[in-house]
Amino acid sequence: MFKQAHNCNALLAFALFIVFGLTIQAQDHTYTITSNAFDTKVLIAQQEDGKWMLSQDKAILQKAIEEEYYDGTKLNEIELIERDGTFYLSADGKVENGNAKIVRLSLKKNADSATELYLTTQSKLESCYAVRCDVQDFANRTCICNEPTEFGMSSYQAQDGFFLTKKGIGGLITAKRLGESPQKLPPSGTLIPIQTIIGKMDGLVLTFDQKRLHKAIEEELVTPTQITESFIVKANEGKHFLLAKGTEGNYVNYVRMNLRLNGEGEFYITPSSTLEICRTNCGDVGSFTMGGECECLTTNDEAKDFRVTSKSNFVNTSAGIGSLFAEQK
Repeated sequence: MFKQAHNCNALLAFALFIVFGLTIQAQDHTYTITSNAFDTKVLIAQQEDGKWMLSQDKAILQKAIEEEYYDGTKLNEIELIERDGTFYLSADGKVENGNAKIVRLSLKKNADSATELYLTTQSKLESCYAVRCDVQDFANRTCICNEPTEFGMSSYQAQDGFFLTKKGIGGLITAKRLGESPQKLPPSGTLIPIQTIIGKMDGLVLTFDQKRLHKAIEEELVTPTQITESFIVKANEGKHFLLAKGTEGNYVNYVRMNLRLNGEGEFYITPSSTLEICRTNCGDVGSFTMGGECECLTTNDEAKDFRVTSKSNFVNTSAGIGSLFAEQK
């Protein structure tokens, strides 16, 4: 009888592992965060007497990385490490529910000097999120449990490139950019309190120059995407979005920005509007175009891939979404 009970428990545990494993696997995505065309460099570390020394305050770097997450991530002390020829800012910590997390941010060597390491708009932020996993580590584009407890797993997420924003890693790059070109950008680095009119409520008509609009969106995407159409849609709960669509090889990029309505029946966006991107090779992205989540609902045998991201707080620049907030006459 004991043997039967043991076998039943083992089968039940195995079934739970399969279900749990599928749940965790479904959370593994690569989040592609985009940036403007210019590739501003922020000096992070220099080599002195054969040793690498950080050039930025650890607390500032730690706060910038934490601000890239929305799960209450709190990190321990930042370290500079080298893995397979690539240098990273690395740290371990925990999320809001207490589960362990490790992160690393790739750095780039100066082409003219092997003694300097930089953060750029093309750097990559990776994280491993542990569930009942004592020790976890990165393994290429995934995570592993080195010493798993019962049914332990580690979920991988990655983020390629960064917007020029006022917080997080993008904020570090923005601060550098503002310091380099004060004649082209607001010297104070503050957001421009401007409303850019996009369309009209009556008939949901898009009035903004589509060519300029498409160009700005394309400049925000890391991958070479051609935006082919844009329009205003009425979504769920009375919300309205600027929706754009473009192609990138076998992938389709759906882009949306939340719209606000003024007293004259005009839709507008501001630097604090939210830009969301759903990049997928699926034929059905669920309710994303109506304000819902980016999903992959195609039920064929092809490998499904979908990546989502969301950012706001754009700085007035000469390229990308920031160019839409240039001073208007």
